[in-house]
Amino acid sequence: MRTDTPGAAGPRSRTFASFRYGSYRLWFAGQSISQTGFWFYVVTQSLLVLELTDSGTMVGIVTAVQNIPLFLVAPYAGALTDRVDTRRLILATQAVTTVSSLLLGLLVLAHLASVVWVLVFATVTGVAWAFDQPARRTFAAELVPEEAVTNALSLNGVLLQLARMVGPALAAVVISSFGFGWGFVATGVCTSLSLLALVIIGRAGEVFRSPAGPVRGTLREGLRLAWSDRYLRVVLLLLFGTSTLAFNWNVLFPLFAVRDLRGTSVTFALLMAAMAVGSIVGAFWLARRTNVGGQLLAGGSCVYGAAQLCLAASPSVGLAAATAVLLGLGTTVLVNGGAAGLQLRVDKGMRGRMMGLFTVAVLGGVGLGAPLSGFVAETFGTRLALVLGGVCALIGGLVVLWLLRPAGGRR
Repeated sequence: MRTDTPGAAGPRSRTFASFRYGSYRLWFAGQSISQTGFWFYVVTQSLLVLELTDSGTMVGIVTAVQNIPLFLVAPYAGALTDRVDTRRLILATQAVTTVSSLLLGLLVLAHLASVVWVLVFATVTGVAWAFDQPARRTFAAELVPEEAVTNALSLNGVLLQLARMVGPALAAVVISSFGFGWGFVATGVCTSLSLLALVIIGRAGEVFRSPAGPVRGTLREGLRLAWSDRYLRVVLLLLFGTSTLAFNWNVLFPLFAVRDLRGTSVTFALLMAAMAVGSIVGAFWLARRTNVGGQLLAGGSCVYGAAQLCLAASPSVGLAAATAVLLGLGTTVLVNGGAAGLQLRVDKGMRGRMMGLFTVAVLGGVGLGAPLSGFVAETFGTRLALVLGGVCALIGGLVVLWLLRPAGGRR
């Protein structure tokens, strides 16, 4: 149940406006724990595969296997989100993630883990995440009134980046002190605790359902709208292009930290934490905006591309961390701003489908691009792979700036 309390209209009040609602506060607390566990899983999985195979290509393949279900399932998951109780759907996906993480952790602790098992659980968690991502972003918007949607999604972005900063750092400590198995166990513990917050929230906010009919029909409506609306079409194509060709740091950061910077898992965690700092700055800035124009998102892509080019040229850990801050800033403006802009552009009953397409564009794109990034890094070097991604993001942003120049891309 919502617990609304009046607040001032000052800058601080605008930045944290969504915290006036009790259900959103519970959601924020629960997801802080859950997303920390998510990054435990991502870091532990990447480093475990690198430890088992010493192959950047295999790291990319595992990432692709985990993200391909997002590409295939997320559109239908978005349509399903518009038709069912979103909270119950998230409960189910979180339960699957919890069990999968604990089982993989036990296999590692029992010295039975292999790349095959990692691939199996990457597939299972990938399917769960495919249903989870559209539901999660839609549910956050249901916990606040319409005028606070951008704020809620931006604060949700702050949450994600705080988790990105804390999660890898904690994972590095756990892995270096206790081993990979306990990294997966920590993921299971975090996601299980987040289930409690969802249970307490109960039926929070209004769920807007689509008219009765097969999911395929509702999905077709979402696809038709996305292609017919110029803003939606351009933003989704920008997100897909940059995600496929440039959002490759899950694959490249471990290789760059260990091979190019001569570091360890701690170096990897430092780069992730630095990126999270920039993302938090970007998320707080977005939290004070009431609309998101296409040119703003294109600017985020340009910042990301330029920062990745600088990262590729960084000779030391310190300079790499500094450029990773800008990398995080550009990522948040583009991705979180894109999520908010897409939801505000459509009717409430269509938001699940837009978040399904958003998930395909961002996470599905990452899955498609991961093997390519791993192959380029393994064959020609990590720095060249970073350069190629940076150039693609920069060009994509400039093209969108040109395409949306008459109206500025605003709603």
